[in-house]
Amino acid sequence: MKLLKFAAFTMFISLAFGFSSCRKGSTGNGKAEGVEVYKKHCRLCHGVDGTLGLSGAADLSRSALSPEDTRRVIESGRRTMQAFGGVLSEEEIRAVTDYVISLRK
Repeated sequence: MKLLKFAAFTMFISLAFGFSSCRKGSTGNGKAEGVEVYKKHCRLCHGVDGTLGLSGAADLSRSALSPEDTRRVIESGRRTMQAFGGVLSEEEIRAVTDYVISLRK
């Protein structure tokens, strides 16, 4: 009986923590969210550190774009890069813009 109660309690705690971390934008940490958005949508072509350049992707470590222009490229796309304005929320765009800028050397 004690084992069953312990298993139920453990499952409840696991689910509670799992669901609490699934809320979009709930981290309150823009950098953490920016990293996750980058990993999901940008890393394939730009690489982990922004220098991969797959399919003509820009080397983000050498970018001289202003924050506004960086945001505009993310929203509208450029050359072969798709536009993410209709894919990402405003908060996600802001977070990934900040993250991309942080990759500069």
